[in-house]
Amino acid sequence: MSMKTINLSQQAYYRRCYSSSRPGKVHLILLELLQKTEMKAYSIDFRRKIIKAYEDESISQRQLAKRFGVAKSFIQKLLKRYRETDSVAPKQRTQQTPPKLTEDHLAVLQQLVEEQNDATLEELRAQLAAKIDVVVSCSTIDRALTKLDLTIKKRPSMPMKRIRNGSN
Repeated sequence: MSMKTINLSQQAYYRRCYSSSRPGKVHLILLELLQKTEMKAYSIDFRRKIIKAYEDESISQRQLAKRFGVAKSFIQKLLKRYRETDSVAPKQRTQQTPPKLTEDHLAVLQQLVEEQNDATLEELRAQLAAKIDVVVSCSTIDRALTKLDLTIKKRPSMPMKRIRNGSN
C-alpha cells in the first residue's frame, strides 16, 4: 500500500490503533511509514488550476473536489481564502503553543506515579498542582504519561470477592 493512498483520517486511525498496542510486523512497517510521512501543502499551480476550473466552469464545489481528488473542505477554504485575500498561497504555520509541563515537571510527575501507581488522572493532577503549583487538565496529565511511556494501574472499583473456606 502506497502512502499516497492513505488519507489523513486513516493515518490518524493507524497511529491511534498501533502506536500503543502490540503491533505485528506489518503494522510496525506501516507505523514507520506514517511517522516519516510529512504532510505538504498543495502546490500553487495546483491551487490555481482549481480556482480557474471553478471560475471558468459552472461546477459545484463537491464536483470540483471529486475531479481534483481533494477534500471538499479544502475547496471551501481555498475559495474563501481566494475571495478574501486574492491569494492561493497556503497559510504559513504559526508557532505552536509551548507545552505547560517542562522536563522538570515531567520528572516530578514520573516520581508521583512511581510513589503511587494506582492514582487516577485526577489525583495525579491534584498532586502535581500541590507540589509544583502548575494547574493542568487530566488530558494533559494523560498526554504527559504517554510521553513518559508510563501507565497508571487502576484500582478495582469493587473489592474482590473473598473465598470462603470449606465451601464450593
